[in-house]
Amino acid sequence: DTITGPYGPRKFAGRFLGHGTPFNDMNGKWWCTAFFNGNVPPESRDGVVSRNIGDNARTINEQGVTIVPLDVRVLDNGEVSIRAKDPAYATPGPDEVQEFGP
Repeated sequence: DTITGPYGPRKFAGRFLGHGTPFNDMNGKWWCTAFFNGNVPPESRDGVVSRNIGDNARTINEQGVTIVPLDVRVLDNGEVSIRAKDPAYATPGPDEVQEFGP
């Protein structure tokens, strides 16, 4: 366990959370910061789960900081699972170029 690795494969935590910072609040709940990204207005949340918006760094985050609730748990195999709870953030969109395992 060193900063130089080795590392396992990348895992998906949430859509629109790039450069976000996960944190644990005083009540033990997990959250992630999310930010406006790009030079275009934010997209509507309606139907965003299945919409391809990868053409120009689009996001649903308004300018400023958005706080997204996370589900953080240690699985039976010892791996840490992190996933956004909000359905608009919880799954990769059709514009996601990477393949993620379960």
